[in-house]
Amino acid sequence: MSTALARWRPDRTTALLWALVFNTELAAVLAYLSAAPVGEVDPVLLAVPFVWINVAAWAVLRVDAPAAPRRTRLTAAAVGVAYFAVLGYAGGVFGASHSHVISDGHTHAAAALPTLDVHWLLPPGWGPLLDVSWAGYQAMLFPFKVIGYAALAYLVYATLLDAATRAVTGVVGLFACVSCAWPVLGSAVAAVFGSGSVVAAVATQQPYRVSTLVFLSAVGLLVWRPRGD
Repeated sequence: MSTALARWRPDRTTALLWALVFNTELAAVLAYLSAAPVGEVDPVLLAVPFVWINVAAWAVLRVDAPAAPRRTRLTAAAVGVAYFAVLGYAGGVFGASHSHVISDGHTHAAAALPTLDVHWLLPPGWGPLLDVSWAGYQAMLFPFKVIGYAALAYLVYATLLDAATRAVTGVVGLFACVSCAWPVLGSAVAAVFGSGSVVAAVATQQPYRVSTLVFLSAVGLLVWRPRGD
């Protein structure tokens, strides 16, 4: 086996761990389908959250943030937090409050006082959904999106530290910039054709297929990035 392929081959312990993860996720989906009062559900809709969560976990475990001076780490962390906020806004996780329908059939509108709704009867990974509204703003915290965007933010943090601690070329810097911008642009495009509503997702899953492809490609670019040495 070539060195490049061997680097990506998991060891026995890792393989067993991922097998346990996949079996647990499958059991969660089967339990949901047997207990929830739902009809036919698109398998893609059930798979999307686990794709995001599993790839996010794999990427974070695989990429180590290099050592750097404290000031550099704080600056990179601030950029990572800002990047998470931009992703969340572009991906519809939070923004201006508006009336929408969740899968429980209730209509929620912007409220003058803070409100918190927890929606449990959603497919695993889509729920439990935390729906927070306050002062004209709203956050719909789908677990898979929060985890996925947090992973991308961490990868950006690690990329910035990597760039700051090695002599990178302009091409490498441009590559990193494009890698970071791609999921923001992709999430914004997907949001134009979809909404945060699970009902809307069931009716038209295309936005989630698109956003998943964008997420996977962005993670791939940020995990595999050209080296400057």
